[in-house]
Amino acid sequence: MHLIGHGIGKLVYNHFSIWHQFLQAEITKNNISISVFSLVNHYLTHIGYMTRKVRNLWVYNTRSMERTIGRYLKLIEKLTAYYTQSKCTFSIDLRYTLETVKLAVRAWINNHVYDSEMYMQKRSEVHHRNHHVRFNAIYQNHNCWYVDSVLFYFAHCPFDDESCRQFLVLVSVMKKHSAAEYDSNIPIVIIDTNLVTQRLVVISLNDIQNKVGLIQSVECPMKYKVVTSYYIFNEDIKSTAGKLRYIKL
Repeated sequence: MHLIGHGIGKLVYNHFSIWHQFLQAEITKNNISISVFSLVNHYLTHIGYMTRKVRNLWVYNTRSMERTIGRYLKLIEKLTAYYTQSKCTFSIDLRYTLETVKLAVRAWINNHVYDSEMYMQKRSEVHHRNHHVRFNAIYQNHNCWYVDSVLFYFAHCPFDDESCRQFLVLVSVMKKHSAAEYDSNIPIVIIDTNLVTQRLVVISLNDIQNKVGLIQSVECPMKYKVVTSYYIFNEDIKSTAGKLRYIKL
């Protein structure tokens, strides 16, 4: 019975992956809106995993966690979490921490406006993609570049100390980074259309190097050339391309 459930779960997972790849391809062609990736659509990605873990069930039921956060917050008896670093111990009120995180859908960086996927969904904008950025990260003393899609921006001010305010960005990193075969100065990225395997990373606003655009490749719908209107890629892009395995989970 367990093997049957595992096989069915894998089959369901593969079918939903094909479905999401189809939706992403249609979005790329501007045939449908990105809003098709709704909360209900996201729930579908969990069914295969649930089937593999708990075998076949007669009924599947899901509930949006966001709608029950208030209820669970009232049930929490201890609202203080303690974090120890070096020889100092800090106490943080969880309710206060939530209040100190401020979300933003756009950012102003070096006289340029940066959008996000949240802003696009809010404005129902599909054709104007202004939410892809390039950021740098250090791996084993080497500076690597990554291209990502900005989900949203947020500011966090812990301990009610303005000097500790952090401006952060939640991004979805591209699946693969490389350079064009005919020119090592042209960045190439491959988008991960599988919502389950997408790598979400929090970076500092200062890590963003510049805003980029993506030009779809003819040979592969998920492969894109990276361009920008106010920056020239003079460095060896191929040798400095980052890899997902460099980013620790």
